[in-house]
Amino acid sequence: MKKTNFFRKIFIKNFWLFLGIAFIGFFIIGILGFKNYDGSLKCYEIVYRTFQLVKMESGLYGEDTADLNIFLNISRFGLPLIAAFAILKTLLAIFTEQLNSFRIRRQKRHIIICGLGDKGARLAEIFLNEGYNVVAIEIEESNNSIEFIKQLGGLVLIGDATQEEVLLKAGIKKASDLIANLGNDSANAEVAAQAYMACKDKRSNQIRCFIDIIDPNLFEILQEREIEMKSSEFFRMEFYNTYFSTAKHLIREYPPEIDSGEKVPHILIVGFGAMGQNILLQVARYYKDNYAHNGEKLFKATVIDKMADRKVPVFLKKVSAFNAICNLRTIQMDIESEEFLDARFIYDDNGHPIDYIYMCVDDDTQSLNSALILNRITRLLEIPIFVRMSRREGLSRLINMENNYGKESLIIPFGLIDKTCSLKILSGMYEQLAEAAHNDWLESQIRDGVTIKEKPTMVEWSKLPEHLKESNRQFACSIGDKLEEIECIIVPLDDWDNCNFEFTENEIEIMAKMEHERFWEERKRMGWRYGDIRDDEKRIHPDLVDWEKLPDKIREIDREMVQSIPRYLARIGKKLKRKKCD
Repeated sequence: MKKTNFFRKIFIKNFWLFLGIAFIGFFIIGILGFKNYDGSLKCYEIVYRTFQLVKMESGLYGEDTADLNIFLNISRFGLPLIAAFAILKTLLAIFTEQLNSFRIRRQKRHIIICGLGDKGARLAEIFLNEGYNVVAIEIEESNNSIEFIKQLGGLVLIGDATQEEVLLKAGIKKASDLIANLGNDSANAEVAAQAYMACKDKRSNQIRCFIDIIDPNLFEILQEREIEMKSSEFFRMEFYNTYFSTAKHLIREYPPEIDSGEKVPHILIVGFGAMGQNILLQVARYYKDNYAHNGEKLFKATVIDKMADRKVPVFLKKVSAFNAICNLRTIQMDIESEEFLDARFIYDDNGHPIDYIYMCVDDDTQSLNSALILNRITRLLEIPIFVRMSRREGLSRLINMENNYGKESLIIPFGLIDKTCSLKILSGMYEQLAEAAHNDWLESQIRDGVTIKEKPTMVEWSKLPEHLKESNRQFACSIGDKLEEIECIIVPLDDWDNCNFEFTENEIEIMAKMEHERFWEERKRMGWRYGDIRDDEKRIHPDLVDWEKLPDKIREIDREMVQSIPRYLARIGKKLKRKKCD
């Protein structure tokens, strides 16, 4: 099957080259045929008559064709067929391109996916299966995923997504989302720049531009700048990183909980690249948010990597407060060594076994093989092993079919592609802040004794109606403007126990007023108008007035919202810093 796909890809990519070679071959055969047919013909006459075979006007057909040699018989059928095939192929390509362009022009609120690599193709597949309209941009016409996406009902535009005219052809001005997933940070950044230029005169339907940033350091820098970037009413840019998103949702789906309160949980991470580091951070964040921190270590972690002595110090320098909550053990070891096969590291110094294993090796086969080796030793201890795979298919299907002594398999594959390929998961700073704001409000309502019957919106983020999510996103988008007004910037929260930041009364008043104005503008765009009594059906709201005329109770709500910004940022590992220190 792989060989078939390979040859098919080569043929599609070099179709016109093969057609040209075939034409030249039949032409040479025709020359040989005429030379054998009539030796008195001069060279230019032979070439001329051979060319006439293409349109079947060589003069042969007034003669007895039964006497024609095999070369002429092959050429007089082959050349017209090649010519007819080329014409049909050209006409079909023109017709298909025109039809495709027409269908793309008719698209509205669709998703544009730039690049049909593994992640891009998987994204397109998921969104099409969920009922979204998808337009994919792919530069390689021979990409095997093109036909697959078309069969699912998607539209594919052949072109360079880093060019503004190509994005315009894909209907970017009428799209709801654009995902730059070209496998290269520079190319993805260029897509974002061109998308912004293409949408700068856009006047309706905000488009979200998701930019895949592969380099973790660059992602961290851009994530801090994301809120500070100007997000217009109709264009919003968000950066995401596959490893960050995968780790975040793995820990959310399988939280490393410990039943006994006496034993400190202990995790093992094998492979300390981008995936391993993000998992360790997410585990630390999980314990920090869910367990009381009384100055004692919240959990233990063992890291195994053949370059652990170099990678771990760099990691700890970035997160200076990590050692305050985690007892970290570093083991420099190659997973192909005899030492790894002995697996003595699954016990701590007191002889207690670890609780969770995360295999984060880049190579799928090597990662799965190492997991199986450890599973021979750990399965009686019922230690779950999470195995990082490029996607939850292929080798990982074998694990899903396996049972250990009649129980569900303790080896759990998690796929980089499958876990991150969803608009629900491609979360940049705006999405994370919006979710943090909602979760903070939800916790405050629970503390105040409010029930879901009183407020049906008291649900987790994933179950919140889309229009309410968008309202939270709009608030998150406005944070950058508020912080710029009071000259504050967002920086990493390197000390998790020291995230307190207090605004001055004047700063709170400035931002609260800005928040009210944002709320007013948002409601006006949605068709709301002022009225003494609120009526959601008629879209009437009594708070659509100037700040000075707003009741004190409502102004206090705005003040509380902006006052909580440092807390929202702390939830996603960020904090505030003033540009000018006193």
